[in-house]
Amino acid sequence: AAACRQALATARDADERAEDAEFEAAALREEIEAMRREAAGAEDRREASRRRSDEQRAAQRRDAGADRVRADTLRLHTELDQLKRVAAAEAARAKAAKAAATRHRR
Repeated sequence: AAACRQALATARDADERAEDAEFEAAALREEIEAMRREAAGAEDRREASRRRSDEQRAAQRRDAGADRVRADTLRLHTELDQLKRVAAAEAARAKAAKAAATRHRR
């Protein structure tokens, strides 16, 4: 009878230890899953940061390109204005030469 009680007590202890181990394993599984979610969130944040950086670099390249176009446009307008002044001066000289030639012939 004593051996039977001892075996029953040992079985109860083993059941309690198994139940404790199951709870501990479940808690560890939840902790591991939380760590996985945290790691995935960190990776998502890193990827979003990379995308923002890429977008900023692309915007800077577009801005630099637009600045170059504006500078080229300004330079071309300046050259055009200068050519118009030269052409006007040449036309005035030609007109004066024609008038002088006309006066000379008379």
